[in-house]
Amino acid sequence: MVQTSLYQYDINPLTTAIAAKAMALGGYSSKNLIQAAADSVHVPDANKTTAGFRGDPTTQYGGWH
Repeated sequence: MVQTSLYQYDINPLTTAIAAKAMALGGYSSKNLIQAAADSVHVPDANKTTAGFRGDPTTQYGGWH
């Protein structure tokens, strides 16, 4: 998630790709950064918390940890 209170950043190839994707989506808004991050990693649509997990939370990712 995009946090305005961060003061230390991890700049690496993935975060650079996310920034480029957000810019291509229209700029560095919270919505575009979140969308770019979600699009940059492989997570099945059913498990994207930004889409809203509606299943049993005790079974998601193998259960409670």
